[in-house]
Amino acid sequence: MVIAQPCLHGALAETARTLVAPGRLHPALALARSQTGSFATVLGADGANWAEAGANAARFHGASRRLLVEAARTNLIANARTPFSAGWTNSGVASAAAAAGPDGGASSAILATESTAAANHWSVPAAFAVTSGQPYATSVLVRPGTCTALQIFWPSTVAGLEAWANFVLTGAGSLGSAGTAVPRRTIRQVGAWYLCEMVATMTAAGSASPTIAFLQSATDVRAPSFTGTGRTLTLAWASCEQAASASTPVLPPAATPAASTRGADLVNVPLSALGIPPNGACTLLWSGMLPQPAPTTAAQTILTLDDGTNTNLYRVRNVAGGTSVVAGRVTAGAAADATALGSMTPGSPFRLGLAIDGAGRVAASFNGAAAVAVTGGPTAGLTTFRLGQTATAAAAMCGETAVLRALPFALGDAALAAAVASLAVP
Repeated sequence: MVIAQPCLHGALAETARTLVAPGRLHPALALARSQTGSFATVLGADGANWAEAGANAARFHGASRRLLVEAARTNLIANARTPFSAGWTNSGVASAAAAAGPDGGASSAILATESTAAANHWSVPAAFAVTSGQPYATSVLVRPGTCTALQIFWPSTVAGLEAWANFVLTGAGSLGSAGTAVPRRTIRQVGAWYLCEMVATMTAAGSASPTIAFLQSATDVRAPSFTGTGRTLTLAWASCEQAASASTPVLPPAATPAASTRGADLVNVPLSALGIPPNGACTLLWSGMLPQPAPTTAAQTILTLDDGTNTNLYRVRNVAGGTSVVAGRVTAGAAADATALGSMTPGSPFRLGLAIDGAGRVAASFNGAAAVAVTGGPTAGLTTFRLGQTATAAAAMCGETAVLRALPFALGDAALAAAVASLAVP
């Protein structure tokens, strides 16, 4: 892939560093991700097959090869690798046989066949504790057989009567009916598989888990009852996370079912390694994608320069509760933002730039628009650049970076907007 660069010539081009490009990470950047008794996952370069990733390994996601940065997450489903099999309780399932999975493994999925005699055709994993008022994101990879509609739902004891969502497994995939208590549901085709996601907020505490069901129609109501016809579905890599959106699947080791935790992707570099002084004078150019709006409880941090804490820093983030992207600073704990840069569209790539003059002013441009600025930022003591996280590993980006470039000086507002406008958005 040819990477288009900003219009930087001569001395500018010589001093600019490309820290991230599709499929590549500059050796100056440190990437750490803890994983104990678990595996992170990533979509391969073919955009069709998935793979497991070891601890501290960079994950370049899908055909775009963008660097994936996600928050720490725990998959509460013990046997996450093969739904409808050991550790799951089946109803109306005539057989559940090993099948080729999303990673190409010969037995890393389950081909489930519904019973013709039973009234309900579903499977539910072992129960776990859920907290009232918290969102839970359930996702599963599905390959349709002779059944082309699927439902995810929660029992009414913990989620009321309306926590269900239907998915159509044909063409590019689409959404069917849903209950009113479902704030988020998505479907995405990945090769021969569909990645189905449903988020529900618990209305009561208890011990429960989500159910995956065969459907006759995408308009069926919650927990439909019907007579089956021996139809088939292949399922793999189910996940349930206490979060407002699903991340990439987190898996336990094979044949060792248990709740599994993936640590946060921590990507950072000392400013001194980039030639950036402690006053933060620099320009950062970024392109990438956030697949979801920011949850109401936390922002999605894209870029920060800080002193090792969240007390003194410059940052760009998607603010909590929506899609508004802002740039700002925190000085001695007091925060101020520039006028909102713009609104990103979840799942669609965008680009931005940040220029810090070293005297407390930070300017930013969104998709090449005129730069906006705020003053009063820190002018000494800055030590670290971070991608997609804060100094306390909170407010993660949960998104993908295509291109990241750094210059050890501030571009003027017009030059910044031009550089952002010409940045590649793979």
